[in-house]
Amino acid sequence: MVTLNLARTGLSGKLKRSLLCLSSIQELDMSYNELGQLPELSCNTSLRILDLSYCQFQGEIPMSFSNLTHLTSLTLSRNSLKGSIPLSLLTLPRLTFLNLFDNELSGRIPNTFQISNNFQELLLSHNKIEGELPTSLSNLRHLIHLDVSSNSLSGKIPDVFGGTTKLQTLNIDSNKLEGPLPNKIPGFQKLTDLGLNDNMLNGTIPPSLLSLPYLVELDLSNNRLTGHISISK
Repeated sequence: MVTLNLARTGLSGKLKRSLLCLSSIQELDMSYNELGQLPELSCNTSLRILDLSYCQFQGEIPMSFSNLTHLTSLTLSRNSLKGSIPLSLLTLPRLTFLNLFDNELSGRIPNTFQISNNFQELLLSHNKIEGELPTSLSNLRHLIHLDVSSNSLSGKIPDVFGGTTKLQTLNIDSNKLEGPLPNKIPGFQKLTDLGLNDNMLNGTIPPSLLSLPYLVELDLSNNRLTGHISISK
């Protein structure tokens, strides 16, 4: 495997598409540079790991990133990317790690997750994403970490976690969720960390939520919850 690390090298100007298309490179880290705009791609590459965080990228994520079919890890965090999340990005066949943290992405999360998806970590926090969580999240059978906090997600907490039986951390805090807390969800059985704070959730706290076997941290602060706390044995 050939690795090229150009992180923190003071690069500036336009990122050359030819660099992403080099057939020999499988890991490329260009984080912490000043690169401006993501290029359109017209090639098939062997890239598996790509880190373009902290590069001051603006504009939208090109649809042509769907050509990166060998990617297992893509990091575009801490940029100024706008527009919606491309549907094709969420259907890359080998992608297990996607980090879009802290951009200006908007619109809804595409309802396009397939059972064949291999996502283990999906980090979409600190954007401007709206709407409800997509129902196809239930297809992510390998998902371990999901962070969609600090967005503008709305509606009730949907029953979309029945198939996410490996899920360990779930952060949906700092959104606009409302309605009651879910009672029993099979996909929560391995949760260690659940963040639902800073929403508009109401009703009582289900005892089943407080008795999840591996739960270490539960944050329900700054909601509209009422009633008594009852822990089932």
